[in-house]
Amino acid sequence: MMAAVQVLRAAGRSASEWKNGGGVTREVAAFPEGADLAGFHWRVSLADVAQGGPFSVFPGWTG
Repeated sequence: MMAAVQVLRAAGRSASEWKNGGGVTREVAAFPEGADLAGFHWRVSLADVAQGGPFSVFPGWTG
């Protein structure tokens, strides 16, 4: 049986600014669904990088 294909357009996703101000991220999928940055197990996202800089710190995240 073939699974249905779902188109996920980047333009339809809201952008979240990075903590370091160097770009924005648009989340495509995460588990569990609806989890915030402190509670996801995995995450797929698209990033628009405006400038280089240090990685942002997420206290408690050891990923």
